[in-house]
Amino acid sequence: MKKFLTVIIVIAFVGISSIVLAGCANGQQEMETRVTPTIPITITKPVTQLTSVPALSDLRSIFPLQLGNTWVYSSTHYQDYGPLEMRGPDGKVVMKCCKTITATYIITETVVDLQTSPPYFVAQLYREESLVSASDEWSQEQSGWLGMYWYIISGTHVYQQRTELDLSAVDENSNLEYIFPLELNQRWYPNPGQRKQFPDYEVVSGLRKVSKVGKVKVPAGGFEQCFQLKEMIGGSTFETWFCPGVGIVDTRSDHSGTPFGFRSVLINYTLHPPLDPDQKLRILATPSPIGDSPPSPPPTFPTAQSARDRVKASAFVLYTTREGEAPFPLLAWPELPILNRPVFRDIYGNQPGIGYHLDNFTPALNATGSLLLISGIGGTGPDGPREVGAGTWLANLHTDQVYKLWDRPVAATWSPD
Repeated sequence: MKKFLTVIIVIAFVGISSIVLAGCANGQQEMETRVTPTIPITITKPVTQLTSVPALSDLRSIFPLQLGNTWVYSSTHYQDYGPLEMRGPDGKVVMKCCKTITATYIITETVVDLQTSPPYFVAQLYREESLVSASDEWSQEQSGWLGMYWYIISGTHVYQQRTELDLSAVDENSNLEYIFPLELNQRWYPNPGQRKQFPDYEVVSGLRKVSKVGKVKVPAGGFEQCFQLKEMIGGSTFETWFCPGVGIVDTRSDHSGTPFGFRSVLINYTLHPPLDPDQKLRILATPSPIGDSPPSPPPTFPTAQSARDRVKASAFVLYTTREGEAPFPLLAWPELPILNRPVFRDIYGNQPGIGYHLDNFTPALNATGSLLLISGIGGTGPDGPREVGAGTWLANLHTDQVYKLWDRPVAATWSPD
């Protein structure tokens, strides 16, 4: 899959890889925990009725864009496959039709950076996915676009950019996703060209409208006072349920009533309390290519906190960014100084199929959040070619000590007990 060019690995505090760690609240902030029959979820504010123009702090509670917030969706895509012919005993065609094939993906979206650039507030998110099941005839490994994208808040408007962040002319080059407060029968064009060309909404195609207000139930839970946004583009209809205080919980698309479309439902989410209004937002540095570049600025945590405490106090994201043909590093957000050691700067090699191996050698955090298993994969390090991999390491986040367990990469994890 193309997603292997940029891989983000999110480690669960309970020891399960590929899930964002829900940080423990500190003494000044507490999070209310709400549990579905199978999935733990954390919310910070109940859904409320939108009745007035919100301030920035209120808007960020309505559309919760705090660092580390994560939404996990199950997305099922379907389409016709055929034609399929069925013949009777005499060999004549008795039925000719198509069959419907499906594929289900797990999509995770995480807020990885926040910044202010007056008059804008910007939240950077990372979108990744994995294919979990598919019909034999299904050929698409990827459901849609992946990677980084940005939400840009300007007053009561929320824009989205995908290719790269450009704040020079936001209204002219960005999709307009929401106008708050949401109200029944409210309408707008997401596309900037249509907003300029059709100020009186005379064209229906591409026009987004708030069509319903009510309850919605998905695997992550039931929510009230949610807004259904509906739009038609060509022969396709798109419906999205947005719930204040949570975000997008249900999205579906159908093409003219035919078996071609998708549905994505929220199955798990983790929300953190908003930042203190007086706390200055820090712009995180983009991971730099391997070389002699200086490390990114240190996170804004008290110096007395250990790495383990920082893990427990926030979302803990491990990621790697592949750059060209060179080996690439293991990095963390918030930054973990223990990963600044040379061995972790080229721990992942540049062989073909490296993305597949990354999926199988995901770093694993133990249940107490103090030990991290890291498996390196091939590449070339300071000591020359690494034909058998960079080895398997045990990092103690409490003492900042690192131990080499094996010379080869080992797919290892922690036992439940």
